[in-house]
Amino acid sequence: MSGKASDGPRGFFGTLKVIQNKIDIKNMSNFYWNSPNFLSLSFRIPSDKGQGEPNRVTPSFQGNFYVTVDNVTYDLDTPYDSYERIGKRTYNARYNSEGALKLSTILKQTGQTKRFYCNWR
Repeated sequence: MSGKASDGPRGFFGTLKVIQNKIDIKNMSNFYWNSPNFLSLSFRIPSDKGQGEPNRVTPSFQGNFYVTVDNVTYDLDTPYDSYERIGKRTYNARYNSEGALKLSTILKQTGQTKRFYCNWR
């Protein structure tokens, strides 16, 4: 498994900080490549909205997910699996596209600071 996590048992992979966003995302708890089991990219995004308040995160998962890093944009396509944990306001989406596989080479690198620009369209 390779990637980044903000806390918890996967914290040794690296750190994640949300610099700026235009949707209801407070932070990303993990963003990692799970190989070889699923060949998928997974991440969870806790929202800072309270229970029952509307948010714009869940509809975002319905579009294609693009990640730009080092001036290269990877099209991860739509998630093959996504769900919301209502009690924890946590969202999870998994991708197993060719773009996700290519992005995994960046996630496997160590000792470097990378800036990931994420966009759903």
